[in-house]
Amino acid sequence: MDFFEAWEFLLEHKMFNRCFRDILYIMVVKVNPDTCEIDDDETKNTRTEVWLECGPWGAEYNTHDWDLDCGGDTFEGAIIKLANLVKQYYDDDGIKKTDKYVAIVEEDI
Repeated sequence: MDFFEAWEFLLEHKMFNRCFRDILYIMVVKVNPDTCEIDDDETKNTRTEVWLECGPWGAEYNTHDWDLDCGGDTFEGAIIKLANLVKQYYDDDGIKKTDKYVAIVEEDI
């Protein structure tokens, strides 16, 4: 999947209810290239990364799905990773795949 395909996929995916741009949180950070994390010693943070966070659109509020947190050396690379994570964790109807297998059983008393 290239950047254009990934972007279009995310814009149209049902989990975002056509509000993907409103839900997407973008951070540009400097990280330690050895750990890919922000180091307390700022002199070690020499690599730029783009980090993305988002989650399903909600009528009252939007959610943050940690399974979708990702990043890359470029915005384009991070978007492609995000699209692949959405494919991995959500079905075409926008329902999280693990939620499809959770059932609540009620007993009649």
